Amino acid sequence: MCTKLKNRVKNILNYKKLAFWIACAAAVAAAVWAVLLMANPAQTLELPDTASVFTVEMEQFNDRSSVGRVVITGAEQIDAVLSAMAGAKKTLRRSVNDYPAQDNYLVVRLIMENETRTLCLYSEGGREYIEEPYVGFYKTRGNSSKALYQVYTDNMEKSSDNAINIRWEASGDVPQPVRDYAADYVREQIEYYNSLGYNITDAKIIALTHMNTGTASLTKAIRMWRLEYRLLPDDAGKVVLAGGMKMEDGWLTEWGSAGQPYLLLVCDDTGTEASWQRVCVTNTDVITQEYGTHEMLERYGSEFTAAAMELYKKSLEIRTIGQVPDVYTRKEELGHTAVQRIAEILMTELLNGLKTEQAVRTFTITDWKNLSVSADRMYDAWVVNGDVEVRYEGVLSPVGDSGTVPQGEYVSVSLGERYLRHEDGVYTLSLSAGEQRAILEPPFLAPDMSVGVGVIPDYAGSDILVFHGYFGLFIYDLKAEKIAFAADLEKAVGTTVIQGSEGAAVRVSADGNTIQLFYYPEQGEPKMAYTIDSHTGSYTYGEYAPIDPCFSPPDELCGRFSGPTLGELSYADGEKSRLLFANWDWAG
Repeated sequence: MCTKLKNRVKNILNYKKLAFWIACAAAVAAAVWAVLLMANPAQTLELPDTASVFTVEMEQFNDRSSVGRVVITGAEQIDAVLSAMAGAKKTLRRSVNDYPAQDNYLVVRLIMENETRTLCLYSEGGREYIEEPYVGFYKTRGNSSKALYQVYTDNMEKSSDNAINIRWEASGDVPQPVRDYAADYVREQIEYYNSLGYNITDAKIIALTHMNTGTASLTKAIRMWRLEYRLLPDDAGKVVLAGGMKMEDGWLTEWGSAGQPYLLLVCDDTGTEASWQRVCVTNTDVITQEYGTHEMLERYGSEFTAAAMELYKKSLEIRTIGQVPDVYTRKEELGHTAVQRIAEILMTELLNGLKTEQAVRTFTITDWKNLSVSADRMYDAWVVNGDVEVRYEGVLSPVGDSGTVPQGEYVSVSLGERYLRHEDGVYTLSLSAGEQRAILEPPFLAPDMSVGVGVIPDYAGSDILVFHGYFGLFIYDLKAEKIAFAADLEKAVGTTVIQGSEGAAVRVSADGNTIQLFYYPEQGEPKMAYTIDSHTGSYTYGEYAPIDPCFSPPDELCGRFSGPTLGELSYADGEKSRLLFANWDWAG
């Protein structure tokens, strides 16, 4: 079976044989490394001294969303943060992510004169680790987590105590969604003025004036409010009034270089409850200068109606191919259909669909050519990007009006970013990124399942064996004689293909400690990869970086596998023959 496999299967990785002298050199290097390790035991996390750190930023993420950020400048608390992390011991795991693959973690940024270091604290398998992106993993000591979180929570409480409560002093009945929009806008202004060093200590909304847009009779009423507010700086003498800014009795007003702000929302009250949608915040200058023209006044009767209608229409307009919301599907054909080809077919459908005029689109494609598409696996979908040359009518961003393009010429435009998923035999292309989950789960197997094109050996050592086939990726514990880790390729990288120009690929480090699983695209390099600890089964998911050096399986390793079905699949190393799935919990 192995000879046929070698002749039939073009493995993505194209394993290269190690020459004899390279193997000898590697053995010598390994011996030297072992001596160095004995002379230099476990390394610890190197940290700067307290005086070198200007500020420390701490930010907690729960379910990958920020809970809040605090900035620490006091030397005593900076020292407490550094002391809590000191002594963390380096592990053999490699960091290949900008941030941890875990959902919950605390980010600690050490900001120094010419450098910023990012350290991430999280818990995994009952242990606590500090990960420094692209540098390494460190196992913490004692109560590091408790000490760090104490500093963080203390400062979060102070931050909450100092948060400004925006007072409501406006009269009239203003719908709650409008009040919320106004409060959010005022908070943005507070952050802006604080960034200038004005330290806003109080804030109030004094008026929200409903402007007549003449759209009340429409199914969706487009409503506009003029917003007036006041912000109190701690020292009015420090405020530099520029660009139309005004102050009244020590309070900053809403006035700026473009006049006053106006909130634009759409209200749909056709259902049992009114639903509101924020459109934009505009200003006096835009309303009077852009929508107070003779043409606009003739069409709409007032600048407020013109602004409301035109700004709302612009918010609905599709001006780029990347904004087209249509969903495209295609059933999987008998046998495997290459992801690259599926992406090209569905993008072709999209482009041909754009040859039909639509009211919500500002452009119509008349012809296209030279479509270029790429599909890269990211989390639980393929991210599809591309470019194409088009002829069009109307306005297509960023090119502009078709009237500015010489007649008959094509222009190159981006197709934007879409997500391709494969589920229940159907490929779906849409704008939705979905849940974006990194999934490594054992596959469902049956003892009578065929081995298919065969087994690809990835690593063989004294204690573990790593191999994969269309049926999954596996780590076999040679001493315990059982599967210690398994991953479903379909769930992990979206395909069970292990041959050809695209598909699932596996690399293992030369020492066998690290396994890399990724989708190998037909064009370009992989974007993302799983990095798996072969001893613990723990893994991270992040940007792809080639393992170097990696294990190169010798030719004879393939011949150690035999058996036509998974239930009969065995591995013989000359001393013993083992049924690899003898202890597997079979599906059904």
